[in-house]
Amino acid sequence: MPPQFFDLSPLESYIEQGYTVLTPNQRLARAIQGAWDARQLSHGRLVWEPLSASSIDAWLHERWQEAVRGALAPSRLVLSKQQESLLWQAIISNSEEEGAELIHPGAAADHAAQARERLLMWQVPMTRADTAQRFDNERDCRAFHGWLRMFEEQLERETWATRADCLAALAAIHAASRHKVVLVASAELAPLERACLDVLCDVVDILPTPAPQGSAYVYPFPEQRQELAAVAAWAARIHREQPEATAAIVLADTGEQRIALDYLLRREFDCLGQDYYSLPVNFSTGIGLSRAPVVRDALTVLATVLDRIRVDQVVDLMHSRFLQMPDAGSAMAVAFIQQLYRRGSEQLDVGALRTLANRVQLDDEEGLVLGQYLLAVSGMRELRQKALPSQWVERFNQVLDTWGWPGSGDLDSLEYQQLTRWYQTLDGLHALDMVTGAVDYAEALRLLRLSCDQQVSHPQTAQSRIQVLGPLEAVGLNVDYLWVCGVQGGTWPSPPRPNPFIPLSIQATMAMPHATPEREWQFSETLLQQYRGACGALYASYSRQVNGAPELPSGLIETFEEAEAAGGELLDPHWVTQRGGSSSELLLEISAPAPDDAELAAVRGGSSIIEHQSQCPFRSFAAHRLEAEPLAAFTLGVSASERGKIVHEALQFLWSQVDSHAALAGLQESPRDALVRAAAETGVGSLRTYRRQELGRACLELEQQRLEQLLQQWLDIEIERGEFAVKHLEEPVQLSLSRLQISLRVDRIDQLPDGRSVIVDYKTGTAAIKDWLGERPAKPQLLLYGLAADELPAALSFAQVRPDDCGYVGIGDTEAIPGVKSDLSKLYRDAPVYEDWEALNRHWQSTLQALAQSFLDGRAEVDPLPNSCTWCGLQDLCRINDTREEQGEDRA
Repeated sequence: MPPQFFDLSPLESYIEQGYTVLTPNQRLARAIQGAWDARQLSHGRLVWEPLSASSIDAWLHERWQEAVRGALAPSRLVLSKQQESLLWQAIISNSEEEGAELIHPGAAADHAAQARERLLMWQVPMTRADTAQRFDNERDCRAFHGWLRMFEEQLERETWATRADCLAALAAIHAASRHKVVLVASAELAPLERACLDVLCDVVDILPTPAPQGSAYVYPFPEQRQELAAVAAWAARIHREQPEATAAIVLADTGEQRIALDYLLRREFDCLGQDYYSLPVNFSTGIGLSRAPVVRDALTVLATVLDRIRVDQVVDLMHSRFLQMPDAGSAMAVAFIQQLYRRGSEQLDVGALRTLANRVQLDDEEGLVLGQYLLAVSGMRELRQKALPSQWVERFNQVLDTWGWPGSGDLDSLEYQQLTRWYQTLDGLHALDMVTGAVDYAEALRLLRLSCDQQVSHPQTAQSRIQVLGPLEAVGLNVDYLWVCGVQGGTWPSPPRPNPFIPLSIQATMAMPHATPEREWQFSETLLQQYRGACGALYASYSRQVNGAPELPSGLIETFEEAEAAGGELLDPHWVTQRGGSSSELLLEISAPAPDDAELAAVRGGSSIIEHQSQCPFRSFAAHRLEAEPLAAFTLGVSASERGKIVHEALQFLWSQVDSHAALAGLQESPRDALVRAAAETGVGSLRTYRRQELGRACLELEQQRLEQLLQQWLDIEIERGEFAVKHLEEPVQLSLSRLQISLRVDRIDQLPDGRSVIVDYKTGTAAIKDWLGERPAKPQLLLYGLAADELPAALSFAQVRPDDCGYVGIGDTEAIPGVKSDLSKLYRDAPVYEDWEALNRHWQSTLQALAQSFLDGRAEVDPLPNSCTWCGLQDLCRINDTREEQGEDRA
């Protein structure tokens, strides 16, 4: 027999007298009907008269329909919530009233619809002069008052009505038939609902709230996750130890808390994986239909017709099992995704995405199925024409068919239910024709997404003895145990949220919902009293910390007996159990197979091979032999790498025009400014076309101004040097280190008056000589340049080109360049001091040869230099953080 959640005993006399049972929600009405049906079955009856039980709202609207059929009330078309919202949006958008310029007209429309409903339900006399004056005294309320007149004129003109209008019409009729009703758990009625009952009923009785039956306990927890985990464990324990008992869990937040509790319950009941659908728990609310994976992917596919799309959405589409994507796991698809991330922008132009997907190449293959779909959809001309919402339904289906949605695989029971609800939602667009008229694709998709957001995907499951409910849905249900979660002071009672379009004085005087703290306290206190009267034992819990902020328990539970919660440890007990039963084996293998000649010929990376080998051998192995590469990070504005390239290009242009210190010193102010301006334009112009388009003109102008100032600062540094001539710019060179061939490109080589050269490497970040020292230099690029030179250079130097921090940083045997150190004895502290510049270069040659040989030998141990992990991005591959945790070290 299904579990029963209502005790009919208090209602028996009312049922015998033919009363209609009215409840605040349909869930309680179904529970009462279920209890009635169960009683008839227990008496052996096969046929019986159904019990008349309904929610107050549903019952009143049935009476309104009867009144219309009996010509007692005018017949009007009742708008749905979405139709009503769209009508408000149209009025607000077209209004020229002061204060009508709104950032979010959709939210304003929802508040306006709520305001009108409350005004009707609380029977506020809007035609009275004093009421109108109170609205006119406040700017937002005055704007709403103007919208309200236009909204009601539209309703009258079209003979439309909202559900609140139906009740207002019902309260004004002279009913032909009279009813007897009993209200269950309905402590609060709106004045209009009470007026309707007075018109329709001879008798309106209220079933008293039962006195508290059992004890009430409160459990504190350190944070929310532990609270929900304890609740899940409690529910599982009741299910195991008392299989006939009923229990309810009340969540104030049925969004994120519901998702977390769903997982924790499945873990406790061992209903993950193949047993996913065997969870013996009913959730009163499901997830929004737009969040269901099969629907989410459909909406994302439809969004590809718009101008822009997020990169993560593209990746999700490529891996969706609800689409026909046969090449989603190919090497070319991986290269394509890497290319999307390298572009640096979180959003992409759909036209550019279509081109990239069709042109991506790997070996002899070209183009992805993604590109074919985008190309096919772009050719649908009807998508660029306005149409009624009902006409867009077929066009949406055509787009989805092109992509092969909902896939070729089998759908499980839940997905099939979600797909059915999707098609019902699509059909619901037909009802919007009369409100919106013809709309373009973007607006039609917005309407569809809004409809999906308002639909709830709730799996159809058998009735369970354990229920997860919202605060209002738990009212009146009889259970053995009830647990109320999240009874923090900031949640119970909830903070007041008065409607912004109704004067607060009106809301407070008439005790409208969410108007004042006093009203919210009284409402929450009544809820807890009803809970205590309907359950055997009541448990409340709260978290001492929510999202990092300390919390206190609600004053509503100060009379509850405080208990110590089991399972309130800081560590998850399931994790502790698994960790204790786990074993690990340490395999010390620091070498990979040595690369053969064919592999070496394919290795790419230039100086970064040696740099990575020095910073961490595993990084060099992973990056240059496994070709493992972390996805690039998105940036706002110009990225650090792009800025470095801009500066390099600008300096190359500048020194191609001015090839010596003498030429630079001879420039007058005006020619120098012109040269700097041209160099900055060249640098900014070196950005790829798509990046310039994405960044926009204003950003590029700011970047050019910044670059001009930086170049001026750098030229001031160059003026301070002695004489030199620029010998080479972007000079390509080859370097052989044993079997390893490295291709290099030197930023700049200067020639001093004595004929010797200085090798310069531009840096837009900070530079330090210490990066060249030791057996594992962190930045060996300049050392490689020096090794590749035909003769020993006079100096190696970074050119640090940074705003307000420009200068040379280097080592050599010349003092002609400020910032270049020539006293080698001051470079080393604990390390040996080399006799002269030549000896130091011989040491570097030996060091670089050793690093190259370790790469050739296959050395690949995870052994990073300090701070090397900061910019690596391969931690998930080398697992260094896991290793350091085991060893008790700090994380990288």
